Amino acid sequence: MGTSYSAKAVIGCEITGKLFYEATEAVPCAHNPTIGVAYCPMCGKKQYEPTWKLVDAAKWADDESLILVGDLPVVFAGYLGNKAHELRAFVGIVATSDSYNDYATRLDGKDLAQWRDLVKQQLEPIGMWDESTFGLWAVLSVG
Repeated sequence: MGTSYSAKAVIGCEITGKLFYEATEAVPCAHNPTIGVAYCPMCGKKQYEPTWKLVDAAKWADDESLILVGDLPVVFAGYLGNKAHELRAFVGIVATSDSYNDYATRLDGKDLAQWRDLVKQQLEPIGMWDESTFGLWAVLSVG
């Protein structure tokens, strides 16, 4: 077991995790919650801890390895866990390199204006296009 690094270049828009997740209230234990008490007196778990689910515009890929908006992958800057709604996120065309598998991907055949139009075509109809956040983003992950 060792450290692995993953770098992703995203030609697309920066968005926040809040655009992808909405809070739903859930009682994390089977005991009857006590009104006004922050923790369950039986098991010690928080009462009414929010859980997060994807909003309708986003979906899991078929293999559940990544989240998609239209056909575009979403890259989160940080560990998803239970804090995905707080993370910076980017959606667009993605090229990846990974130290563990020793590979890299290359984007060919288009100039930046063509990539921009392709991303805009996917994001504009669902209200996620933002010209001011469009660009080339680099995201590094360490695991």
